[in-house]
Amino acid sequence: MSVHILMRTTRRVWFLACILLLAALLLRGPGAAHAQEPDQSGGSAVPASRLDFTDNLVIGEGDAWAVIQPWLGAQQDRSCMVEGFADRDVDGNGCIDVADVQLVLARWGEPADPENPLPPLSDSRAPAAVFTVNSTGDESDRTRGDGVCRTTNNGSICTLRAAIQEASARQGQDTINFNVRNTNGSCPALVTINSTTGITIDDAYNEGIIIDGYSQCNAQPNTLGVGSNASIRVELKGPLKYEINGLTILSSHNVIRGLAVYNWDISVVVRGGSWYNRFQGNILGSNAAETFLRPNTASTGRYRDGIQFSHGPAYNVVGCGYVTRANEYVRCTTQAEAAAARNILSGNGQHGVYLDGNYTNNIRIVGNYIGVKSDGRTVLRNVADGLDFNAGPYQNWVGGLTPLERNIISGNTSDGMEISHAPALNRNHLTGNYFGTDATGTFSVRNGQNGLSLEDGTSGNYIYNNVMAGNGANGIRMWAKIKHNEIYNNLIGVAADGVTALGNGLDSVQTRGRSGIFIAGGSEYNLIRNNVIANSAEDGIRLSNYAETRYDEDNFERAQYNTFSQNSIYNNKGAGIKLLTATDPATNQPFTANHGLAAPWIERANSNEVMGWGCAGCRVELFISDKTNVNDP
Repeated sequence: MSVHILMRTTRRVWFLACILLLAALLLRGPGAAHAQEPDQSGGSAVPASRLDFTDNLVIGEGDAWAVIQPWLGAQQDRSCMVEGFADRDVDGNGCIDVADVQLVLARWGEPADPENPLPPLSDSRAPAAVFTVNSTGDESDRTRGDGVCRTTNNGSICTLRAAIQEASARQGQDTINFNVRNTNGSCPALVTINSTTGITIDDAYNEGIIIDGYSQCNAQPNTLGVGSNASIRVELKGPLKYEINGLTILSSHNVIRGLAVYNWDISVVVRGGSWYNRFQGNILGSNAAETFLRPNTASTGRYRDGIQFSHGPAYNVVGCGYVTRANEYVRCTTQAEAAAARNILSGNGQHGVYLDGNYTNNIRIVGNYIGVKSDGRTVLRNVADGLDFNAGPYQNWVGGLTPLERNIISGNTSDGMEISHAPALNRNHLTGNYFGTDATGTFSVRNGQNGLSLEDGTSGNYIYNNVMAGNGANGIRMWAKIKHNEIYNNLIGVAADGVTALGNGLDSVQTRGRSGIFIAGGSEYNLIRNNVIANSAEDGIRLSNYAETRYDEDNFERAQYNTFSQNSIYNNKGAGIKLLTATDPATNQPFTANHGLAAPWIERANSNEVMGWGCAGCRVELFISDKTNVNDP
């Protein structure tokens, strides 16, 4: 049992505790009637090879996840089995349940082939290998772990699945290239690998695999700063079945580039203790031609996301740059690097990017197009949100401090981005992105709802240096108990030039609001400063005491102690700052948001003095206009 234990570091110890706790909780759920006591032998009667679900010749964390995935899917459907996953019923009781997970965990670290265990990690490892895929097939490797990628005993066929199986059983970071040819030796226009089961990467030594789709003949990465001249020639196409995902990443230090992954439940899943992975220059959700659009499945929870991070991955990068083993982010410094690494995260049945759970942290999403095609303007919508951070992901970055890290988050059916269900301090950074415009920041490519929606208690996020313009609803919506967030230096309702009018609230029948910033009940101690907030269909800033929507009078929550400072608020159809009044059911008295703290009134002003009045003890801020004449924009 020493092999796998040596390979996994102490930062994964939390995984076992979390899974056992999850097992205890879900045992009380809908599938509880089917659960059995685990095999008292600890599952030793089950052959080890039967538990190696990830094909890396050792039983470990990835194999546990291989059982947990369909188990959670069955729980969601209030059933005990998911089609296509009968092999995960380890104890053979007809259901995937807690007992099956426990049986796998009890064998953690055992070799799948006890007669030929993998050697322990050592410094005298063989040089990194290169495996070359030359087939569109999906067959497994003939003899896993022998260092040769071939699907038949005497043949030379190497499939993507077989190459991953061989690389997963080797020390060092191996590379998988492509050289798929027509029968006459010519280069095919497109290589489509059809799979019915999806492919898992679970490197036994946790040192990673590089999969380079751009190594296929006539493929090339993008070189343009706006738009794309990329040529992706390798597709991984799925059967569009529930819980059948394209690439499932269960280990660290992998690099995936130059692939179109589509027609899956989720195109790419990164789970558990999978750290330091990179995803560059891919299309996740559509085909290489960007003509495939998944059906609208937002209400069913199926056929979902372009890429999903859940239950603990950290320090992954979607786009340009990488994170060192010392947890330091190294950003790209040239346009060539950023252009080549840009992912298209569009055409998905729910979200382009989904982060879930309060162990998911330090993910960098930089320099991507989310909701549009590679030209940066044509809509290829994600049915729900462009990005969704759910239930506590913290200290993640969307965008960055340089224009090379800017994401274009536009054309999505719902919000450009949502952060929700997270009362903890999240500390996510959203910076330098365009929400609702094309890649030039000039034209509206609206998100159907809000540019950004902060929901259900999310706290302590930093939103700055973004453009939020041309969206169907509000530029930013802060919905229900949003606290201690800082929103500053954004252009809300103007184009990237800071001048051209590009207001939010384009949907005339919108019920979520049509203001620059809409703040709902229970939201407190938010700081909104140094923003341009202009050209909204309703108000510049609208502050309400209703916790659900601005029209819902049954959910009163005081909105108070929010600070608006040094913003340039102009040309909105309603008020610059609108403080709404509602009856507080606790006192039966009217309460005006922010304690009714009225704006100061200017009686007269000239170049030498300003005369007026404000509330006692309040700070009144005065600004010198930067206009040189009345008509100066």
